[in-house]
Amino acid sequence: MDKHEISERLQRLASEQDKLTRKLIDGEQRCRGLAKSVWSVQEEERKRIARELHDGIGQTLTALKLRLMTMPKSEAQAEALQITEIALSEARQLARLLRPAVLDDLGLVAALKWISQLTDEQSSSQVSLLISGLDERLPPDIETLLFRITQEALTNALKHSQASIIDIRLSSESGRVFLSVADNGIGFDVSASHSPDGNSFGLRSMRDRVELFHGDIRINSSPNGGTEILVHLNI
Repeated sequence: MDKHEISERLQRLASEQDKLTRKLIDGEQRCRGLAKSVWSVQEEERKRIARELHDGIGQTLTALKLRLMTMPKSEAQAEALQITEIALSEARQLARLLRPAVLDDLGLVAALKWISQLTDEQSSSQVSLLISGLDERLPPDIETLLFRITQEALTNALKHSQASIIDIRLSSESGRVFLSVADNGIGFDVSASHSPDGNSFGLRSMRDRVELFHGDIRINSSPNGGTEILVHLNI
């Protein structure tokens, strides 16, 4: 085989490699698009169920509560009224957690204020929120993503970290948005969280969702060193 034949073969191999690379890129883009579509459908389903809980079950329980209030007072009436009030409160809270109306109506900033205040009031952790550089609303899918990341991070901190302080920071600069959720809890071994056997479904879900939007996510933690979740996204 002479040099000319070798050169032609190398060129053919390079051309075939380029074609395979383009196919892989196209396939990855289609997979990302499909995953985003599935995620959007899930969020729409959350919104629908939340609306049904609030407008359907919530209104039914409200009507029942008003009817009970008009009945003659008795021990049974008081007990039924108390149970109805608890069910109504839980239905409303579940609806808000599934898909808070404030996220769609007022945006991410208002939704983060709501969930941070709720967590601060209903847990033993002190939650602080600092927002800067967001004078306008972000694209709806970015707002939903950042809210879900914050929600998951708060859930993990409350369930696993034993944190007394949780700090949420959200800022935007030069076409990028930055989210940080940090706590002073017991921390964990980040490398072990990558193991398929590890109890880290929430962390993997965060990574997968951020990667769908070509963003960067870093999880910094160590035993007894707290945990910080950092997300950077182009907007």
